[in-house]
Amino acid sequence: MKKNVLMLLLLFSCFLIGKQEEKYDTNCSIFLEGEEEENEGKYYLDAFTGRTNIKFEDGKYNCEMGNSKVEMEVRKGKIMSYKETSISDGELLFSANYGIYGPEGIVYINKGFGWGYAHSMKLTYEKGKAVGEFIEYYSNGSIYRKSKLRRGFFYNYFGVLDYTNYIDGDYEIYDYNTGKLIYTGNITKGTGKMFEYTDYGVLYSEYELKKGKVDGKKYIYNDKKEIESEEEYVKGEIVKVVDNPGENRSETIYKNRDIIKRTVYKENKLIFLHVIGDDGKYVVDRYKDGILIEREETNKVQTFYEVTGNLRSVRNYIKGEMKGEYKIFDLNGKLIYETNITKKDQEIKYISGVNNGEVLLKTINLEKGKLPKLVQSEENKRYSE
Repeated sequence: MKKNVLMLLLLFSCFLIGKQEEKYDTNCSIFLEGEEEENEGKYYLDAFTGRTNIKFEDGKYNCEMGNSKVEMEVRKGKIMSYKETSISDGELLFSANYGIYGPEGIVYINKGFGWGYAHSMKLTYEKGKAVGEFIEYYSNGSIYRKSKLRRGFFYNYFGVLDYTNYIDGDYEIYDYNTGKLIYTGNITKGTGKMFEYTDYGVLYSEYELKKGKVDGKKYIYNDKKEIESEEEYVKGEIVKVVDNPGENRSETIYKNRDIIKRTVYKENKLIFLHVIGDDGKYVVDRYKDGILIEREETNKVQTFYEVTGNLRSVRNYIKGEMKGEYKIFDLNGKLIYETNITKKDQEIKYISGVNNGEVLLKTINLEKGKLPKLVQSEENKRYSE
């Protein structure tokens, strides 16, 4: 069965190569798809280090794999250079030369070739370690940002880039259209102000760093340069996120990176509240026009009348099914119906409406321990936006 043999691994982004039976030539048959499944994953070529366990013959290799053209040179059984370009438009995807320690000299990696990064980049390596200037590019090929890498820091450009861990000193940001310098910043020992732009030249975020960690508010912008969300951090730990700041905002509170509270507003009126305790138990409140109309707790749901705010009904649940106590109240909060649910298809009453202050009840049968869909939809209308 034919398989795609060129894929990036998360950790070292090794290339998995289907190895054909002891056949080597300068047309890169070694890269072609292997017929036998047991060969998959046994052989690799790591473009980051230039290392491989495939016994290439010396020479220059050229081949096409999917939409990519690969050029590689091998001397004394070792890969000395690797280059990959797009067949469709000739765009450079990756290029590197290798020495005994790994990458040596200029290394270029296109954003579409790496894993989890927004910009193409160029770095310089000495003895397998990135040094000196670090250049990133916009999608139109113009320079986005120049910065200086911390000397001796082992930088794996296939990994998710935590940019602030790798740079030290001044950095410069350039305009997408004109190429002119638009901002000069400084990160010293992980402390300073950061601005980040999208691949098409629009401001994406701004935040403060302290000792390599985000501290304070981080602003995320949309394409109209409006604040899309505000993230708040304390020593690198996220504690709060406000999405769509304004009268229709939502706010999320975190503790130890777990969500413990979420609120949603419409025209500055609370419509949704979700609180999670340390024990995992939760409370979900839904509001309409500022009035609480439903409270869902762990294993219990309470509904309320919009007109009076009084308790409307109480339902208990076990593993998602109605079970146990079930009560209905009138507009004044007086109990008018009560039963104990023990069967998944049990006959019960539900509120079908209110007429001249009188609560109207109808009889239904549960469906697998749940209210019928028609009744559920009527309940949902009470707190729909």
